[in-house]
Amino acid sequence: MNKQSIFDNIEEFTPEELVKFIRQGIVTQAELEDPHNTNGLYTAQVRRKVNDLIINAEPNDWNAAKTTNTLDSYQEYLKAYPYGAHRDEARKAIDEIHLQKDDIDWNKAVSIDTEEAYQNYLTTYKTGKHRDEARKAKNKKAEEGKFKAEEEVWNKVNTKDKAELLEFIKKYPQSPYSKKAKQCISDIDGKIVFDIEALLEEINNVSTNSTVLDKESKIFELIQDAIDDKDINIDIDDILDLIEDDKNIFSSKVVRRLINEGYLTSDDLADVQISREFLRQMARNTTRRTFERSTRQMNINRESTEIYFWGIPSSGKTCALGAILSVAQNGDIARSMTLDTECQGYEYLNLLPQCFDLTKPVTILPEGTPPDCSYEMGFDLEDQNRKTHPITCIDFAGEMIRTIYRKHAGKSLSDTEQRALTDFTNLLGGKDENGKPIGNRTNNRKIHFFVVEYGAEQREYDGLPQRNLLASAVSYIDEIGVFKDNTDAIYLIVTKVDKIKASSDEDRNKKLARYVRTNYSTYYGNLERVCSKYRINDGEVPVIPFSLGTVCLQDMCKIDAKYANEVVKIILERSHGYSTGNRGLLGKIFRG
Repeated sequence: MNKQSIFDNIEEFTPEELVKFIRQGIVTQAELEDPHNTNGLYTAQVRRKVNDLIINAEPNDWNAAKTTNTLDSYQEYLKAYPYGAHRDEARKAIDEIHLQKDDIDWNKAVSIDTEEAYQNYLTTYKTGKHRDEARKAKNKKAEEGKFKAEEEVWNKVNTKDKAELLEFIKKYPQSPYSKKAKQCISDIDGKIVFDIEALLEEINNVSTNSTVLDKESKIFELIQDAIDDKDINIDIDDILDLIEDDKNIFSSKVVRRLINEGYLTSDDLADVQISREFLRQMARNTTRRTFERSTRQMNINRESTEIYFWGIPSSGKTCALGAILSVAQNGDIARSMTLDTECQGYEYLNLLPQCFDLTKPVTILPEGTPPDCSYEMGFDLEDQNRKTHPITCIDFAGEMIRTIYRKHAGKSLSDTEQRALTDFTNLLGGKDENGKPIGNRTNNRKIHFFVVEYGAEQREYDGLPQRNLLASAVSYIDEIGVFKDNTDAIYLIVTKVDKIKASSDEDRNKKLARYVRTNYSTYYGNLERVCSKYRINDGEVPVIPFSLGTVCLQDMCKIDAKYANEVVKIILERSHGYSTGNRGLLGKIFRG
């Protein structure tokens, strides 16, 4: 149909047909109304009818589209009325239909549950709302298929034939059955297969062995030897996998040496999600702060609340204390902190909090304290009500716990251990060989914080589980009467709680309580027994979650003050404070 045919046969067309021609763009209303085109045969009655139909066409078509409620009906409306009054509603309806179809096809793929079904969904819905689930499901099915194929091959391998076993390992080096194949070869050869698990075990042994002085160099050598040995099936990708799974499995010093020796690059580390902030800090090669034994004698001669921190080596005790002291100084929880210049640990009290500067994007954590270095730090905290809280904080070296165990077990002590134990007995008391009391223990009120690391329950020290060391230490401290008369509170701090996967703080705390009960039952039970025996904390031991923030490669940290803030609040709440002029009254309180 063309325009001239319409003009020539105008009387033969109904108003509805003429409206259709107009909408199709074959002819316009103005052309039909021109009598020169239609010889006056386009009557007034037909013209009015056409005009009425055109005026009401869009509302009628929109109602028809809604009634049909299909993808085609809405698309037809938009095609006819690209600038129509209901275009937004039509687009929204189309989107909803697409989403409904997306869900229908996704549920269909799930019901079929094959790699092909998930791929079909992804092909149809490249940006579908279930695309991430589809990719994971597809990969899982692909992995299952791969595993099944490997399983079928493995079931045909003669596990007594070394050549067949080696061929399987060569063909499927990443298969879980390759580990079984290696073990079979080991049984044939009569030797232990060295794999990534064995390397990790050796590294852990070095980390907890007190006789190894330069642990990081030894760990680097273990990794280097494993990668370079062609008879060992370990490569740099295995090391990167370990780092990706646990960002703190190696220290920055070890990783930096791997980079310097050409085993790793910064891009490799970025690929396993090591933040550029940490990479830049590591590139600066900043030396970790170390601490020396004070030349002063530990001797508490001030009326104060004494706060003791106990923990095994690498428990995170020193770092937790450093963050707590840093928060105490910054004025957010306590108004001010005034240091006692005469205390034995004055320099340590100045240096340790600087390692946890809240103004820096990334800080370098300090080295652990030497085995025989314990520090007594005196300071006054002013709370928000302007009351002064005299505090003496004692940080015992982590080796003290092991020294106490060795003392308990009747083992001979080294000179270093004996010096550490002497500091302990001078401060908290004890008995000589004849059972007579010794030391300069005060009658000040005391608070004890015991520290353990979340996730380190399997760690051993010289072959002994840490829970044994901790339980022994609590028993010894109780035996010499440390808790008996002057203890106001006992707490258990659990560090690195950021490792707990929880939906809320409440959920985390429940999991943490269950974790402590499961992994430190005897140790925690000993603390509860002490609290019940001496009516401390109403017989309970509060478990305090703690984290420094985001720690990377063991010694770099983006500080989060949240947990340290809570400990400073506890210290202010449980320590005694005095207003100006009431120092004499406070002395009576400290002395019980």
